[in-house]
Amino acid sequence: MKKLRGFSIIELLIIISMVTALIIVAAPSFYGLFKRQFLVYHANQFIQHIRSIQSNAFIENTPYKIGLNATEKSYSIWKHNSIEWVLDESHAFDDQVEIQYDNILSDLTQILYNNHGNAYICTPNQTPTECQATPLTSTAKITIKTEKRDIILEFLPINGYVSSNVGVK
Repeated sequence: MKKLRGFSIIELLIIISMVTALIIVAAPSFYGLFKRQFLVYHANQFIQHIRSIQSNAFIENTPYKIGLNATEKSYSIWKHNSIEWVLDESHAFDDQVEIQYDNILSDLTQILYNNHGNAYICTPNQTPTECQATPLTSTAKITIKTEKRDIILEFLPINGYVSSNVGVK
């Protein structure tokens, strides 16, 4: 008669407890990794929204503008309906994020994209015609920061095309 070989219950419990201990030790570092990736995800989503409004302004022949709020850690997109600005959508960044502006942008300045593919600096109360008096003539920068990572977003002159640069601390 052959003897069956296998694991005893004690051996199985020891293996399960070792795997559990490893998971408990590794969980905080995985959480930190996921948090850093969320920042990259939110920055890419922000860039995608900017590119979307650039396209929509051209396709719909309607001005759009985008503005950030460093205090609320959010950004909003407005569409002009030939009479006034209408809030199209708003999005919030993670609570751990800090938004820093260069000398061109602030909470009180926004970037307008018109139907010709150009970018302008705008205040919340200006009409699209008034905004077109101040074209984006130099690179505007926004830095989205956390403890471990900075993402620098640059709005290029004239067309407002957005590029990003991720830095790890």
